[in-house]
Amino acid sequence: MSQATQVAVEQARTLRRRPAEGELCAALDRLLACHGCGRIVDIAARVMPYASTASIEEVDVRLEDGRTLFLVCKDTGIPAILPAARGVKPSFLCSPYREIAVYESILGPVPMGAPKCYGHMIDRRRGRYWLFLERIAGAPLAEIGEFDVWRRASRWLARMHADARLKGRLSASIDRVPLVRYDAAFYRRWMSRAREFQHARSQNSPWERARLEWLASRYSTIVEELDRLPVGFVHGEFYASNVLVEGGSAAARVRPLDWELAGIGSPLIDLAALTAGWKEEPRRELVLTYHQELDSRDPTWLPFEAFTRALDCFRVQLAVRCLGWARHWRPPQSHARDWLGEALQAADRITR
Repeated sequence: MSQATQVAVEQARTLRRRPAEGELCAALDRLLACHGCGRIVDIAARVMPYASTASIEEVDVRLEDGRTLFLVCKDTGIPAILPAARGVKPSFLCSPYREIAVYESILGPVPMGAPKCYGHMIDRRRGRYWLFLERIAGAPLAEIGEFDVWRRASRWLARMHADARLKGRLSASIDRVPLVRYDAAFYRRWMSRAREFQHARSQNSPWERARLEWLASRYSTIVEELDRLPVGFVHGEFYASNVLVEGGSAAARVRPLDWELAGIGSPLIDLAALTAGWKEEPRRELVLTYHQELDSRDPTWLPFEAFTRALDCFRVQLAVRCLGWARHWRPPQSHARDWLGEALQAADRITR
C-alpha cells in the first residue's frame, strides 16, 4: 500500500469515528443534567479545524431555557489520534484516561482557569474516551505580542505551581490519575532516543553527531541536578501554543489547554516551555516575574541564582525531549528552532 493510500485510509477511519449528533446528544443529556442545565433542544457539531493530535468536535448545545452552551468534545482514545500525529507521539506517553482524570480529579475541584469540564463518556469496547469541555473564545498566547500578557501568563503559572488546593487535590488523587512521572528515568530516556534518532538520520553530518555526543557526555550531571529539585503538579507542555488568552490585554485571562502530559515533576519544566524561543532579556523578565510571584507565595523555594541554573538544566532537557520525540519528526512552526544549539548553550553555562 502506498503512503498516499495509507493516509487516505487513516483519514477515512478518522471520519468514520466522528460522533453522530444523536450520540453526542444522548451523552450530553445525562452530563448536563448533573450541572442543572435542563433539557437539550438542539445540537450541532463540526470538526475543529485546528486540532493537531486528537479528534475534536466543536459542539453547540441549545437548551430549553434559550441558552446556548459552546463546548468541545475531545476524544482522547488512541484510535482517535489524527493521521498526521500517528507514529509521532511516543507510545509511552499515551494514556487515553489521563486528561479526563486530570480535569475531573484535579482541575475541576480547583478552578484555576482551565476550561470547565462538563464530564466524560467512556466506551472501552469502541475505544472512545469523550471529554466535554467549555469552548474558549480566545487567541493562543503564541500569537500575542503584548509583553504584559506574557507576564500575566508567567504569574498565572507561578500561582498554579504554588496553589495549596492543587497540591491537596494531587495528594488525594495520585493513586487514581495516571500522571506522567517527570523523574530521572524519564529524563534519561529522552537522551537515549535523541542519540538513536540522530545516528539513524543519514543527512546529519559527523559534526552534528559530535555536538550531540558532547551534550550526552554532560547530560547525566544535569539529570542529577534535575532530580534533586522540589516537585509538584505540572502541565508538562506549557508552550505558548497551548495557552489561550481570553479578553483584552487589560483584563486578559489565561486559559491553558491540552493537559495530556500533566504529571508530577519540577515546576521549572513548565517555565522552560513557556519561555522557549525568547531572546535573553525578555526571557529573563518572564523568569523574574515568575520567581517573584512564586517567592511571594512559597519563600522556601530556590534563591534566584540557583533558580536560573536549574531552569537552564530544564532548557537542556526540553531540547533533548524535542530531539528524541520521533525518528522522522520535525516540530511544527511554533516549536521550530535550533533545539540542539539551545541545549548546547545552556549546558555550557551549567558545566563550565
